[in-house]
Amino acid sequence: MLRKGGKCVKILLMQSFYTTICFGVQANSSDGRRKITCVNFSSPLRNKLLRKEVVMVLTEKETAALKDLQSQEKICAKKYEKYSQQAKDPELKNLFETIQKEEQKHYESLGQVLDGTVPECDCNDSNGKDYTPKATYMSDDNSEDKMNDSFLATDCIGTEKLVSSEYNTDVFVFGEPGVRKLLADIQVEEQNHAEMLYKYKTVNRMS
Repeated sequence: MLRKGGKCVKILLMQSFYTTICFGVQANSSDGRRKITCVNFSSPLRNKLLRKEVVMVLTEKETAALKDLQSQEKICAKKYEKYSQQAKDPELKNLFETIQKEEQKHYESLGQVLDGTVPECDCNDSNGKDYTPKATYMSDDNSEDKMNDSFLATDCIGTEKLVSSEYNTDVFVFGEPGVRKLLADIQVEEQNHAEMLYKYKTVNRMS
């Protein structure tokens, strides 16, 4: 057993043997607070798995913030699922389906944090920049289909702005760097969603 810096780290080498290195103090779960495990994986040698676990205490304030964010992600996922069925333009329908999957992933990632594990998150901050939707509606098109799709896209942009602002505030609630990075990455993806929806509206001449 090694001790260092007041944290507890376990290193597990899996190849018919176990090596454990611990330093610091285990979090006491009897006080009603929860433990978080940040997991990072690497494989420098064949058939070996190096797992690093950093244990910390999730405060009541942090738990409340995570549950609130998770509730919003659940609502977003359901909204995009519903709107994908209501969209008339196949381009918008596909965009809603893509975003719905990402919102569901956000929901599940926050659930993992609540359960004690901080998942790795490598967001692609170029999704919004690289998105190039095809135009379906002309500028002089005043059809009901265009008005319907314009309403759906506009409503979702407002939702993305709201959720992104929540992450921007709540990220400062957490002391664990791994959790802060996860929330910051999710916020970037929410901003990407808004940019993609805005581009869809622009190319289709929607007000």
